Amino acid sequence: MQEDQFIDQLHVKLLSIDRSINDWANNNIQPFMFDGKITCPEDAAREVRDAVGQFEWLDDDISIGQSHVLKIDNTDVIRLRDARRVLNQDLCYLNIKLPEIDIFPEIAELLNMQQDLFLHNKISEILKNDDFPSLINNDETTLSQVEKLLEMLDAFGKNKKTIDSSKSFELL
Repeated sequence: MQEDQFIDQLHVKLLSIDRSINDWANNNIQPFMFDGKITCPEDAAREVRDAVGQFEWLDDDISIGQSHVLKIDNTDVIRLRDARRVLNQDLCYLNIKLPEIDIFPEIAELLNMQQDLFLHNKISEILKNDDFPSLINNDETTLSQVEKLLEMLDAFGKNKKTIDSSKSFELL
C-alpha cells in the first residue's frame, strides 16, 4: 500500500515536470512578433548565432522590448537624404566643408577602432584602479605573450595618436 502511494506521488511529479516542459516548449517554440514581423525562434537563434562577434563591443543594455524599438524606419532615412539633397548648399555647417565620403574608413575599420577604444577604456579603468592581476609565471610562453601584448598596445597607441591628430569634422 505504501509503495502504491509512493508510485502515485512519482506519477504526480512526472506529470508536473511534463507540464513544465510543455509550457517551456510552447513559450520557446511558438513564433513571436519582432519588429512588426512574425519571427520563428529558430530563425532568431540562427541570426544571433551568425552575428556572434559583431556586436559585443556595444555595451548598451538593449532588448527587444518596446523601449528599444527603432523610432525611425528606412522611409524616414530616405526622406532625410532627399531633404538634404534638395537643400544641398543651403545647409549651413558653420563654414566647414563637408568631407567627401571616400575619405572615411571602411565600416569594418570603424568597428575595429570602436572595439579598440572600448578595450582601451576598460584597460585604462583597470590600470587607474590598480586592479590588474600579476603574471601567472615567468616562463618563456608567458613572457612571449606579454611581448605580443606590448606590441599590440604600442600599435594601438600609434593608431590612437593618428586618430587624435587627424582633423575632425563637426557636423550640425
